[in-house]
Amino acid sequence: MKPAAFLTLILLAACARSEDASVRPAESNESEVEQVRATSGDEQEPALGQWRMALLGERQALEFGSQGTAPLITFVCGERGGLVLQRAGALPPGAAPTLSVSVGGQGRQLQVAPGTGATASQNASIAPGDTLIQQLATAQAPIALRFGDGTPLILPHHPLIGQFAQSCASGGGRRVAAGAEGNAIAEAANAGNAVQAANETNAAVAR
Repeated sequence: MKPAAFLTLILLAACARSEDASVRPAESNESEVEQVRATSGDEQEPALGQWRMALLGERQALEFGSQGTAPLITFVCGERGGLVLQRAGALPPGAAPTLSVSVGGQGRQLQVAPGTGATASQNASIAPGDTLIQQLATAQAPIALRFGDGTPLILPHHPLIGQFAQSCASGGGRRVAAGAEGNAIAEAANAGNAVQAANETNAAVAR
């Protein structure tokens, strides 16, 4: 074969390989994309506020929220020592949402029903003796509440939750305590709120 013809064949082969490379689709690293999606989820920040004792009608209640604002969530005593988790606002028409409660990675779902008071609310009841009450009362990790498909509400754990649950279990909390007993409960609540406020201030200064 003449050198000129041989050179022509080499050039044609090189062009063919170049065309194949130009039309070949780029390989996508799907596993890497999925790994990024799995590890870059939005981490929820704890809600701003503090636990505080309050009055809901004639009953004692435990609320969480910022001072001077409506509570984000309210705990009241349920029937026979149970707990009711209450959020202000009416249920959407035709909806029957659930409340997801997660404590230390262990989750439960509760049915949500409209409140019976003068103010519209969404209530989720925990039966007396349910282990979820004990988990809330002794939690050492943040508590996550999620109504339906809404944004989770992350709450700090606090000894007041255990004190309030114990009060409900012993028959207290249904009506406002009078006299020395009522004053003792109020003083304990104020002391707990003061300690929590001091802790939050120290944490903010540390940052």
